Amino acid sequence: QGVHIEWQRSADMDNSSDFIFAWSDTREGGRDIYAQRITDSGEKEWGENGLTVVAEPGRQEDPILIADGNGGAYIVWVDYKDEPINGDIYAQHILSDGSLGWTSEGIGLATMTGKQVSPNMCSDGQGGAYVIWKDLTVSSYGHIYGTHLSPQGALSPGVGIPILSNESYHNNVSIEKGPSGSAVLVWSDDIISDDANIRTQMIDQSCNTLWSAPEEGGIMLCSESGNQLYPKVTYYDENYSVFVWEDHRDSDEFGDIYAQFLNAQGEEILTSQGIPVCNDPANQIKPRVKSFTGNTLDESAAFIIWEDSRNADNSTDIYTQKINHEGTLSWSNNGISVVSEEGIQDQCRLTADQSGGVFYVWLDERDGAYPETNVYLQHFDNNGNPSFEDNGLAVCSENYYQFGPIVRSKNGNASVLWGDRRTGSIGLYFQIINPSSGIALEQQGKEMFFGIDGNGQSPKTTFLGNNESLIYWDDRRYSPFSDLTYGLKFSDLASISD
Repeated sequence: QGVHIEWQRSADMDNSSDFIFAWSDTREGGRDIYAQRITDSGEKEWGENGLTVVAEPGRQEDPILIADGNGGAYIVWVDYKDEPINGDIYAQHILSDGSLGWTSEGIGLATMTGKQVSPNMCSDGQGGAYVIWKDLTVSSYGHIYGTHLSPQGALSPGVGIPILSNESYHNNVSIEKGPSGSAVLVWSDDIISDDANIRTQMIDQSCNTLWSAPEEGGIMLCSESGNQLYPKVTYYDENYSVFVWEDHRDSDEFGDIYAQFLNAQGEEILTSQGIPVCNDPANQIKPRVKSFTGNTLDESAAFIIWEDSRNADNSTDIYTQKINHEGTLSWSNNGISVVSEEGIQDQCRLTADQSGGVFYVWLDERDGAYPETNVYLQHFDNNGNPSFEDNGLAVCSENYYQFGPIVRSKNGNASVLWGDRRTGSIGLYFQIINPSSGIALEQQGKEMFFGIDGNGQSPKTTFLGNNESLIYWDDRRYSPFSDLTYGLKFSDLASISD
């Protein structure tokens, strides 16, 4: 399998740190976790190939990373060294100098026998982080447990603290920091089939639930008929959190986008059941939200994006809207287009800049059928004016496909990282974009880490005589779509030749 990089948008930065990201690969045979920090000029700070976060027996994978506000980061992963089937959940703290804050194996957050899945995390905004996961050992519904991380370690290591212990499905749980160092959770709750509602909960740094007891399952945010799906929450300011979701109250087939604000007491600020951000007759799905916190409440705003099929039933475009805590929509009715090219544009991610504007990055199929996906970016200023040409700037349009782009902003620039199969094997590539001058590093991105991988398939062996044999197989190390044939000749296992 070679190095076989696993990349899943695990990156973060804040005003006190450079861009930090984590991934897993198999350079040592087993799958381990690695991390890297990149300067504003695109230079690697933690060694040419990154630092080792964990290299325990078995496999460690699916890292999630949150900046700690002090130049380092907290990282959570799934660890299979003790439970090869179900896995456990572990964490590590990387300090700003690249050293590990805890023991080399990390701290086990959920190590009970059985399955704990779907870890997620967020910053507390005060140098720590929250981690949640779904525990399937206590209920088939999956109760939500959590902990709080600080430089000193974790609360209730090994078991965690119950956050949601009611008998109901808690789907697509989103977590983000809230006012005063708290965290806010939101999820789609569907104990009744085909009538999923949106519920929410706030926790403090002791993992006490503030809006209801754990067994009460949070408070209701939207209980309209039909399904409410894919909720997201983000910090707005020290007064409010903002929520968005896909809403089917008016149509089972076609979704709309709704939003709501809650204060720190869990009280609704906008109309009960939320307000429509986009209710175009076509299908709108999978919203996301990030906010800009101004110096005053009147300067703050939230940016919402979603996938939209209003221009063609068989493809999706990206639309966006800007909203404030009074429910005022700043841009055109039903949003403005970020991109409306041929083919599918999806997997959009966004981040606010420091001037009331916003960066968007997405995958784009305009240049060919999947999997010829490319990475594009657009920036809107505070008034909704685009910084680049209509339908965005091509961050990477190399051959084969790019995947999993993530964007963060600092000093007015966007930092973008993505997975890339331009050569067949996976690499991680990085770019810095300025709204005025565009791309700052090498065209098509700067390589951060690369390793040949790919599946070896259909092995065969042939005896050549003279005590020599040939093993040969189909190999996809240079292309995920076509096979080459490789072989090894040997007389005994100790003398293999190329």
